[in-house]
Amino acid sequence: MRANDLISTLAEKHGYPKISLYFPTHVKGQEIQQDPIRLKNALQEAKAELEKAGTDPRDIETLLADAYARIDERDFWQHQKAGLAVFIEEGSTTWQKLTFTPLEEAIVGDAFHLLPLFRMAGNGEGFHILALNNSGARLFDADDRSMTERALELTPAALAAARGASDFNDDVGFHPNSRGAQGTGAEGAPQNHALGTGKDEQAEKELWRLLTFIENQVSDALADSDAPIVLVGGDRITGHYRDMAENQNIAANGVQKNTASMSDADIHAAAKDAVSGELAKPATEAQETIAARVGSGEESASTDVDAITEAARNGRVESVLIDFKNRDGAHAAILNRIAALVHGNGGQVLATPMLADDTMRPVAAAYRY
Repeated sequence: MRANDLISTLAEKHGYPKISLYFPTHVKGQEIQQDPIRLKNALQEAKAELEKAGTDPRDIETLLADAYARIDERDFWQHQKAGLAVFIEEGSTTWQKLTFTPLEEAIVGDAFHLLPLFRMAGNGEGFHILALNNSGARLFDADDRSMTERALELTPAALAAARGASDFNDDVGFHPNSRGAQGTGAEGAPQNHALGTGKDEQAEKELWRLLTFIENQVSDALADSDAPIVLVGGDRITGHYRDMAENQNIAANGVQKNTASMSDADIHAAAKDAVSGELAKPATEAQETIAARVGSGEESASTDVDAITEAARNGRVESVLIDFKNRDGAHAAILNRIAALVHGNGGQVLATPMLADDTMRPVAAAYRY
């Protein structure tokens, strides 16, 4: 489920107890063995909070049973991303893979803790990286600190079947004529440019088939994500992919470099630099707008928690910036409530670490009226 849809569903649920667990997970390696232990620790912490609140031990056991059962499911832990969120209420346990590495949290209250999910809802931090070359593709979930690879069904046999047997390189020349590419013909149809016929034409067709196959794989893999995709690879192959992937959120800037010459660390660093401005733009613009309004004494913006809470209840908040790293218990519950109200009323919620101005922490908002 996409993050925005999950937020909308969970934000409507109220009544104690609502349990929210967040913790990092791993895609591969020995570190995977740590992940069920992290879940167990989070459940123990939640259990302690429930006991402290006087919840009947039999009810606690029933409430947490589904989550505890996952601890020993080996296959489940072999198919994770950078993090995992678990939302538990009576009769229901919801699991959400995360494309970013979350802080470890176990929160029990009368509403689900949703602030971290806004980081995955097109609100300025997580992104994907698609590294392309003539041998196939690699897909990563990334944030500004790290990246983790997603498994795609790109076996040698599948790739060979998709493209045929001929070899070609990243610079084979064809351009779909959409998005300003040269050539004539139906929009989106591959057009030859000074290639003639024969081997080059065959290579052109094979590349088109290969990229179509990869595009379908990526669309399936990212069906639950709104985050931008940074393309990394030779200029022509990334250009072709950008032209064909009309239904994917391709970042405006990519990295035009042969991936064969790049380490994983190089790919992450280059992609992060390419997308950083795009990721930061919504929060930067909102922060500048709010700061200007507050500085001029306008009543259409505020940094007062109580005032923003009231405005959120009345549907007046156009956009709100929330410092998701704020871990003060009292503030966390209020900020979570503000985010849910603003989201529910169609406002923009930006969970961001960018509130550098102390006067704007932990929350700042611009009003509709």
